[in-house]
Amino acid sequence: MEEYKDNTMIIYWASENKGNIFESPYDAYNKISNSGVSVVKDGKAKIHMFCPEKYKLNKSSSKTLEKHFHYRAIFKDSGFLSPIMSVKVDC
Repeated sequence: MEEYKDNTMIIYWASENKGNIFESPYDAYNKISNSGVSVVKDGKAKIHMFCPEKYKLNKSSSKTLEKHFHYRAIFKDSGFLSPIMSVKVDC
């Protein structure tokens, strides 16, 4: 998060943690309960979430996405959001 100024808000979300590979993104993110907001301080933002599960692109696809989470920065001066960024995790 070194590219963001201190006090920049970061919103993040990940698939749920149910112990199995989800059949679709809709199932994986269901109620977006594995999410939160953090604030950048000294180039870092602490996030707290359950380890996300893998999921398939759709029910008929054999392509499975690895464990990851997404985030966006909220720019205080303008209120604009950064592009959606994704980070692979190993947990």
